[in-house]
Amino acid sequence: MQMITKIVHYIIKYWVQVFVLIGAFGYVLKVVLDFKFKRKEIYYHLYSTEKLKSFLNFYNNHYAYNVSAQSAIFQFDEPRHENIQKEMMNYHDSTRTFEKAIQQFFLFADTHDEEILSEIGILLDKVSLELFNIGDDFRKSQPLQYDKTHKAIIENLEIVDEKMKNIKLKYSLA
Repeated sequence: MQMITKIVHYIIKYWVQVFVLIGAFGYVLKVVLDFKFKRKEIYYHLYSTEKLKSFLNFYNNHYAYNVSAQSAIFQFDEPRHENIQKEMMNYHDSTRTFEKAIQQFFLFADTHDEEILSEIGILLDKVSLELFNIGDDFRKSQPLQYDKTHKAIIENLEIVDEKMKNIKLKYSLA
């Protein structure tokens, strides 16, 4: 009891100094919390900016991939050796950049998006294999099984487009 009265007496006698100490402690606490919140805000801003950049890169590369795949497919309608080689090289370049964009976007994706991206990767492999088979048959001057392969490639590209629409809807870019 005597201890409490001493503390109360000390607070009454030195009330200005006590409030200054409480104020200083509160200010230091405020500065520390502001620093932590600002750091989290900067992290979130950078994270969301990079995620958006990776998605836009992914989306743009998908478009370029789709154009080059369609172009490579239709080069076999009127085959000229130099055009086919050029289009196949463009296709392989766009495939590599699209796969890099998928891997970059994969870093920011949630589990559902990861499944879709994995399925897109598998479909890209199927399209590449079919185009490689067509090109290989063309190089060997074998009769092309063009209709069957063309149909399979177009179906796979349509599935990729459908999966891209699902991702676009999620990110409100439809």
